[in-house]
Amino acid sequence: MALPKMASRAIGSVFDAKVFPRGYERQEVFDPNKALDLYFADPDSLEKFRVDLVDVDNFIPPAGSSRSLGLGSRAALEQYYIREEKYRSRARCLKPNIEYSKKHDMSKEAAQLIEEFVKNDTRGESIGRAMGFSENDNWLKNMTPRQSLEFIGHMMYELTKYDLSATNGRKNPADSVNSLDLLRSGLYKSSKQEVQPLGVCRNFSAAAKVLFGGLKTLNPNLKNVYCFDAVGAARDVFGHTGDRAGSHAWLDVVMVTGENSVQATTIDPTWVLKGVDGSLERYNQMDRRIGTHYRMFAGMKNPRSYRS
Repeated sequence: MALPKMASRAIGSVFDAKVFPRGYERQEVFDPNKALDLYFADPDSLEKFRVDLVDVDNFIPPAGSSRSLGLGSRAALEQYYIREEKYRSRARCLKPNIEYSKKHDMSKEAAQLIEEFVKNDTRGESIGRAMGFSENDNWLKNMTPRQSLEFIGHMMYELTKYDLSATNGRKNPADSVNSLDLLRSGLYKSSKQEVQPLGVCRNFSAAAKVLFGGLKTLNPNLKNVYCFDAVGAARDVFGHTGDRAGSHAWLDVVMVTGENSVQATTIDPTWVLKGVDGSLERYNQMDRRIGTHYRMFAGMKNPRSYRS
């Protein structure tokens, strides 16, 4: 895939899977040579900002990053909010969450669900061990942003199963279920095989976002890390390489790395798989969604005119 010439470093190998060793090492170091840098200016303030597009395995704060919001990083985040707002205004699948959240704190309940899964569900306990944590680590509150995304991928793999009978215009029962109940339906199974099919991509992206909110409630390391709904035409909508383009939903995750810089990655909780070594596959999707980030910024609209 041809990448924009204005993007900068080591483009040929940015998303080569071979340069990202699979593992659960505690020591994390951001590699700038595996980031794709884009430079833009806010259409209102003309404030310049940088967006580093990275693979999930390189979603790591650079050394010395301030993580403090400035005019530039706010301008970058605003574009993700604008795009998400457009989707949420017409997404019928989000209505159960909207209604439920009127009387419930979904992030708090998601945090409770996560803790319950880790402490009382055998699959949750095994995830912690696979990621290299011990019971005494208090790891839910100490995971890095990268580890947090990895953990969400593991939870989505274990608790959800795609409902093929709800595709092609047929009724989707999950559209009337809030994300917490969808996730709860997969708890306390001996294996993924026992999980009943419920939901499609739009339901799974909403559920993964709720899990992110729960982790953010628990973990101060996720301060100034944000999760956004994303939809569009994308390949692999049915989990098979080579699928023709179709409508799909996924998540973009953005971390503030300075007053005028952010880092962004893309995760797809719908078709996540586990390899023989327990690592996640098909979860990192930046190589397939990179164009959606670039087009959003290249076609930036004035926030005021957009909302008027």
